[in-house]
Amino acid sequence: QIVLERIIAASNARWRVDWPAESKGPAVPLATEVGVAIAGPGREANKVMVAMLSEDGETQWQREFSGAPNGQSFVDRSVGGSVLLGTTETDAVDNPSVMVRLLDETGEVEWRYALELPSGAALAGVASDGEGGAFVATTGIENWLVRIGAKGSLDWIKPLPIAAQGNV
Repeated sequence: QIVLERIIAASNARWRVDWPAESKGPAVPLATEVGVAIAGPGREANKVMVAMLSEDGETQWQREFSGAPNGQSFVDRSVGGSVLLGTTETDAVDNPSVMVRLLDETGEVEWRYALELPSGAALAGVASDGEGGAFVATTGIENWLVRIGAKGSLDWIKPLPIAAQGNV
């Protein structure tokens, strides 16, 4: 079970939220202008859940998407109340891909972009470009830095000389 607590300076829990996931895996919280965005394993295997919590810990919205068996996901704030979600996914024959989604302030998908990966590659992180687009880093046999534009289209892909680790 995953539990998210907001701790204030005196180390007292201000609120506590139980993540409704059946599977194990890390939940990734991110403070935003309007609350806390969190992504982690979904209720079922191969699902990733993302939610927006208010400053008081109340769930504003939550969505579930397909994702990797281990629930690997990254979130970043985007412009306004939007949230950027990146997940590693695999198809029926275990070919990996990265799915990047820009979710609006109500959790609806504004755009999504799928990036096919070579075998053994994985998502290393996502970051907002501050203009409604995203930077995506992958790691594995080949390491890439990818820029996705504000409309969800590919701007460019560049090889990285080193492996990316953590959020971009």
